[in-house]
Amino acid sequence: MRWAAGLTLAAGLVASPAQAAKPMTAHVKSGGTYDAIVADYGTCNKAFVDPTSRPPNVPLPQTSVAAQAGASLAVGMMQGYAKEKARQAYVDDCMGALGYSKIDLTPAETTGLKQAKGDVGKKAWFDAFLAQDFSVRIAQVQALTPPLPPSEPQPYGVGGVRLDPASLKAATGLAQADGVNNIVLTATAAHLRTATLKTPMDLKLGMGRLVAPAGAVFHLIDYGPGATPVAPRGAAWCGPISLKSMLMKRVGATCFVNVPGGYEMSPSGNLSTWLAGPEGVVRGSLGSIDGAIDLAPSDTDLIGPMTVALRVVGGSETTIALQATAARDGEAVIIWWGLAPINDAGRAVFPLWGHRLTVTRTGESYASVLTADGDGHGLLELPDQGMTLRRP
Repeated sequence: MRWAAGLTLAAGLVASPAQAAKPMTAHVKSGGTYDAIVADYGTCNKAFVDPTSRPPNVPLPQTSVAAQAGASLAVGMMQGYAKEKARQAYVDDCMGALGYSKIDLTPAETTGLKQAKGDVGKKAWFDAFLAQDFSVRIAQVQALTPPLPPSEPQPYGVGGVRLDPASLKAATGLAQADGVNNIVLTATAAHLRTATLKTPMDLKLGMGRLVAPAGAVFHLIDYGPGATPVAPRGAAWCGPISLKSMLMKRVGATCFVNVPGGYEMSPSGNLSTWLAGPEGVVRGSLGSIDGAIDLAPSDTDLIGPMTVALRVVGGSETTIALQATAARDGEAVIIWWGLAPINDAGRAVFPLWGHRLTVTRTGESYASVLTADGDGHGLLELPDQGMTLRRP
């Protein structure tokens, strides 16, 4: 039935026999036309199968919890159902990245669509439907998922922490890249920004749920736009979330970023709830969720201070590699690692905003000197941060 394919492509209708009680939905945007939406919907479906074909602003498809469950626990129909759910979720993300919002059709619109006959009738219905002003309906949809508080660049900010410049202290002895005596600088730090959850969170994710009580404290992590190729958005809000599903029960810092009509999420890579590392900005690694995450930002650090250490972890003949860890209550989280080139004098300079850390390698030993002559640049601006979720 050619019109059915066109209907799905044009409007992104996702109602199925199992979802018959749910309203039919459509992807719309100001100035959208039937032909343009058909083309964009086709692009998104193709990108789910062939990610190399996606437009520049469209995210990579990710394996959702539902798809993982289908692949590992079920075969046949269940596996196909999981794949279809993953496709639908990805197409929603993709259409959102292309500027569309997903709205419910009214009962009258649903009846009119069902009564339209043949290809010509369906296209005529869509042409009339898309001629509407959707601004109010789009605003109503967006209000259901309030945007997470914005992030602004902060001096001495690295991931989820803000270093206290007065506390910066270079190591007095020689360091070794031995995993033991490897510290070249220490500092105290506060969280970049914290916020509380205004209302309880209980959201569906595939075959699982995300749960957090009102008052749960979230923290912001920000690695800058384009800081790493796997995390183009750079910033995320992370909180102590219980993820419950048939496959797992996990409590840890789970991170969220804004996407049109909802949020994308990823685990932080550790079970510490007080700070997430760079894994937290890997977009969509657990897929998209619907619902509200309503945060109230705080002017103070609601979690508390921590200590930060820069450690030498190796490098090459032409570079020195450092790793930054934050520690609190006996736990440590890797928050950054990066490389700086060695100059002719055997020194590598790491920018620290109003300061500079110069590390000199002699044989297997490393000496560090801190000077207050920085040029305003920071660690996240090094040409090669090594921020690809691996050690340098």
